[in-house]
Amino acid sequence: MRKTICVTWILVALSSWMSLEALQDKEYLEKAKLLMFDKNWQDASRILAEAVSLYPQSPHYPYFVFYQGKCLAELKKPKEALGFYEKFIPLSPDESLTEEAQSARIKICFDLYKKGETGYLKTILDLLKHPAQTVRYYAAITLSYDRDKKTAAAALPVLKEILHNETDNQLKDLARIAMLRVDPNSLSAQPNQNPKSPEVRMIKIQITEKGKPEKVFLQVPLFLADLVIHSLDEETKKSMRAKGYQIDQLLKNLSQKTGVIMEIRDGDSHIKIWIE
Repeated sequence: MRKTICVTWILVALSSWMSLEALQDKEYLEKAKLLMFDKNWQDASRILAEAVSLYPQSPHYPYFVFYQGKCLAELKKPKEALGFYEKFIPLSPDESLTEEAQSARIKICFDLYKKGETGYLKTILDLLKHPAQTVRYYAAITLSYDRDKKTAAAALPVLKEILHNETDNQLKDLARIAMLRVDPNSLSAQPNQNPKSPEVRMIKIQITEKGKPEKVFLQVPLFLADLVIHSLDEETKKSMRAKGYQIDQLLKNLSQKTGVIMEIRDGDSHIKIWIE
């Protein structure tokens, strides 16, 4: 009888201890989230590091890893953050968090690549073939910012996939702008439209600097004018505003004009926009 009572007490105590442990690991997660909400990344990272160490078998463990990656990214520790995101992905219990982790990987790898660590480019190129559309799309749009146009051109098949398959206009506009960054000629002709046809008016933009190769030459259907002009670099748009051209008003008047609608000569630079 006494032995039975002893065993029962041990089981009850063990059960209570396990419940307390589960409560404690959840408390770590909640406390870390509150600190992150307040953008207290340092303290949140410290708490998550403790949780990762103390509770490797917890059902909350993948979340500790994910949020630690987020904290480390905010603390400007990209390589450490990348390690946690990569550790999280095979553990992930949530598809949306998996995609968020992949997007974070892409951003970190691209930032490191731009700083000269070229080995990180491979991760982005590999993710252009990822089965999840959102991951492919984010990789392609990110890669479109690469100044090496030959490398950036690897994004074009995915960007064209977006235009062909997606119905979300905002997403399609992002793809069009990305294609303009990579290769303006990739948007020179749209499906079922012939640029040489008199029904399709074209907007052309030429930007040159004396003694240098042509900086920009774009030729796209007029209906893409808004995307084209807004995708120009800030220096060009600043020059336009300095000469009295208000971009929004300019765009409103495009449909009513033909020929040269804007020409700016400023020192050695020359900006010309016209419609044919």
